[in-house]
Amino acid sequence: MTMISVGFALALVSLGIGDGFHNQMIRNAVRLGSGNLTVEHKGYPDEPSNDKLVLGASAMRDRIARIPGILNVSERIVVMGLIYTADNSSGVALLGVDPASDMSRRTLEPDIIEGRYLKDNGKRGVLIGTDLARRLGVSVGGKAVVTAQDASGEISSQLVRVRGIFRTGITEMDGYFAQVCLPLARKLLGVAEGATQLAIFLKNEKQQARIKEAIEPLVSAPKAAVFDWQDVMPDLVLFVQMDNAGNYIFMGIIMVVVALGILNTILMSVLERTREFGLMVALGMNPRRLLALVILETTFLSLLSLAAGAALGFGVHLYLAVHGLDMGFAGHQQLTAAGVALDSVVHSELAPARVLLLAGIVFCVTLAVGIYPAIRASRVDPVRAIMKFQ
Repeated sequence: MTMISVGFALALVSLGIGDGFHNQMIRNAVRLGSGNLTVEHKGYPDEPSNDKLVLGASAMRDRIARIPGILNVSERIVVMGLIYTADNSSGVALLGVDPASDMSRRTLEPDIIEGRYLKDNGKRGVLIGTDLARRLGVSVGGKAVVTAQDASGEISSQLVRVRGIFRTGITEMDGYFAQVCLPLARKLLGVAEGATQLAIFLKNEKQQARIKEAIEPLVSAPKAAVFDWQDVMPDLVLFVQMDNAGNYIFMGIIMVVVALGILNTILMSVLERTREFGLMVALGMNPRRLLALVILETTFLSLLSLAAGAALGFGVHLYLAVHGLDMGFAGHQQLTAAGVALDSVVHSELAPARVLLLAGIVFCVTLAVGIYPAIRASRVDPVRAIMKFQ
């Protein structure tokens, strides 16, 4: 019973930490990326290009924002180009945003170590990472030139002035990401309106499928489509799937150990009561009823063990859900996986459906392992059993 309880509790804790780790990764990716849902040109996710714009994005944004359950809709322009100063040059991913309303402000503003965030009317201000600033040899107030291919295929350049420098600890962001105001990004692309994407953030991610269905009829721009974060970030989906596979292997090992422990416990119980079973059969008990008796004992053992394991596992889960588990890399360089920042403290999260599935698996494994001892007990020879253990 102890082995079943401890095994189930350990599996619950492992499941909670794994799900909490994945959910935190997804939330970080959504917050730093293009939202839970994204309206983009149909070909943009596969082949990003500066000329693949969503026309009529402003009007579309206003219609989408009225849908219940939506927290924010941010109009953005993404420009892949080159930024250079008199000292050096570097490739850059330039993100044009509305500083007053874009959700990325909540993420980047706390990470600014020099200067300040972009002003609403900052026509030429740019926000860059520490690594990019060091490579360009520029500080707050310094000037740089951004060059990119505009929407018509011509080379376009714009002068920018550094308003702030941030440090996230993520190599890709600190070294190759910059943010400007939306009008400057449009001017760089040579367009008066339109956007690369509408980043849609939800109040409850569980409503993603329903809200996606509600948005699709509102997407009137030609060649535009609604994508969920799984479509936009396939590397993250693959990482979560692979990590889940590793967790399942770990829990499978736990199940094997538990199964062997159960088999040993029940089999020893049957062997110790061989004379008792022989007497019961000699007195006229049907072997099938003896089989049912051992299986019933196994069932009660499973239920009691699951209850004890659930109490232990949920106790640890509640503690980790509140206080979290320190993964040990706080204070060091920010670790990333699939391009997403990893939190140093992971909080446990358990979905009821996953808990019920795990409990069902443990219960079925316990019953399956108990079948062999039960069959052995039902086939006992009463004469030999009584004489052997007399």
